[in-house]
Amino acid sequence: DAVVAGALATAFTILTPSEISKLAAENGHPAYCLVTRQGGVIKSENWQQLELSAPESKKSSINSIASPFQKSWKKGYELQVQLELARFEGRSRRPFVAVWVENTQGETIKTLALWYNKPRWLPDLKEWYHQNSQRYAPEAALPMSSISSATRPAGSYLLKWDGKDEKGEWVKNDNYTIFIEVAREHGTYQLIKQEISCKNKEVEISLPSNTEVAAASLAYKKAKTEE
Repeated sequence: DAVVAGALATAFTILTPSEISKLAAENGHPAYCLVTRQGGVIKSENWQQLELSAPESKKSSINSIASPFQKSWKKGYELQVQLELARFEGRSRRPFVAVWVENTQGETIKTLALWYNKPRWLPDLKEWYHQNSQRYAPEAALPMSSISSATRPAGSYLLKWDGKDEKGEWVKNDNYTIFIEVAREHGTYQLIKQEISCKNKEVEISLPSNTEVAAASLAYKKAKTEE
């Protein structure tokens, strides 16, 4: 009814997307469409059932209005995340690792890596879990199996982001924050986060090391093509 819809709409203006999804689930799964301050669009899964195609005569005018707010990711560029998991003397358990990308609104755009073994230990990656567990819940459109894999031994790893979100759609050329979270049983908990400009010029940033991450860096650059 209108009273509940009005209350939810008001609440949605101050909550994060994950909080909105949770609140909607607790109130009958209403369809919703969110438009961020920068012009990004977030839709619930059932929103498209309510959409009607705009007449062709109106589509061109709609696109011309929206285009200034939707400068797409620069073609041929990628964001590289290089990290080295630290080595320890003697026997040590492999760490759990989460690496993900957030936009300027604090919304997760893409999870680049989620390395863990048993689901009961996943909350040890407390920042990623708090922000994203609802996004990959069993009933969600994005299953956990689509982004997760086994733990890795000590060594260097290179992750690449092509500028597409988890639906395969291009994001804007904008500033993004990269999170590297590491938790190890009988070890330490570490969190690195760094904003990087993914716009018109190449950028390289060295990140501080810690107990679990011996070295890490970010690079926004033109992707090398295989010949």
